[in-house]
Amino acid sequence: MRRRIYGLILQEIYITKRSLEVIIDTVWFSVLSVIAFGYVAKFISKGQPGMIGDTILAGMIFWEVIRINQYSLSLNPLWNIWSGNFCNMFIAPISKTEYLIAQFIVAFFKSIFIFIINSIVAYYIFGFNILTIKLPVLVYIFINLSIFAWAIGLIFIGIVLTVGTRIQAIAWGALFLMQPLMAVFYPVTILPASIQFVAYLLPPTYIFELLRSQMLAGENIPGQFYFVILIFNLVILIGSLFIYEFLFRSSQMKGQFAKNDEG
Repeated sequence: MRRRIYGLILQEIYITKRSLEVIIDTVWFSVLSVIAFGYVAKFISKGQPGMIGDTILAGMIFWEVIRINQYSLSLNPLWNIWSGNFCNMFIAPISKTEYLIAQFIVAFFKSIFIFIINSIVAYYIFGFNILTIKLPVLVYIFINLSIFAWAIGLIFIGIVLTVGTRIQAIAWGALFLMQPLMAVFYPVTILPASIQFVAYLLPPTYIFELLRSQMLAGENIPGQFYFVILIFNLVILIGSLFIYEFLFRSSQMKGQFAKNDEG
């Protein structure tokens, strides 16, 4: 099992190293986004007391944790579909569990790598030190955002496998439809009252609210809050695994699974 997982991880490493598109979508796009939002934050916070600008920059850095995890998880199947190799992978003795474990590992470490780069960029260009956030809180936020990104990524790729590559753009574009609801850059109270309910159905909303409360007020959040949000995230991940399994089997039964490799 470990050797098969290692082989899948190695495949992703080779795809990343040899694909300018992946490098641009992950490293280049991510760093430019942090720089752009850093200057926006600097402009907004000019003459303002407190750390309002820093919360915007921190929000962007942590948003990229979600984006990179989801992007990596959703795009690997597409790379194999585009090369006509996805069916072959499951003809070989590779289980869905091994495949997903490998993709979770790759996505997680990619997001760590990008997080470190973005944090360095933010420090040297804007003087923002991400480590001003308490380390346990930082780790908690990172892990929870990663779990949510995996859940969303599984659903997106399950839909693509079932419907076909004609809707493949959701694998890298649909996540941005959720961004305004997650309170990445502003409090949930800014949203219309009718939309706030929807926003609170998404675990990252609570995470970004927690991030702002830590940075602006240094509030001590009750331990139960951390536990509840983690369980909320895990429930969504487990649910997404069932949805992915259902969509995967549906794709096989309808014949779409094999058609995907044909283009």
